[in-house]
Amino acid sequence: MRQQGDVVIEVVEALPHTAQRVEAVEGRFEIAHGESGNVHTVEAAAGWALFDDAGTLYLRRATGQGGTLVHTGPSRHHLPVDLPDGAVVRFRRVREVDHVAGLTRSVMD
Repeated sequence: MRQQGDVVIEVVEALPHTAQRVEAVEGRFEIAHGESGNVHTVEAAAGWALFDDAGTLYLRRATGQGGTLVHTGPSRHHLPVDLPDGAVVRFRRVREVDHVAGLTRSVMD
């Protein structure tokens, strides 16, 4: 497991059967968009596909192909993160729990 800001990166065995394909925009897959205009993206390579399953994103890529999650926007405070080996990578948002208010919410940077 790796992390870039509010995005957690994990290798998983397979895509969920309910996942729907998401198209690349201008040659990039958008993984997360923060409220301050920061964006986490992966460059779309030949044979790669991004899928969405109820808000959780999965990147399927050819085995052995590397990839990098990059952070762009007004506050570029995260270094690029090499994606772990594995054919399917899951991206999920960090969650924070407010125990006093009894709330759970996604963290956005």
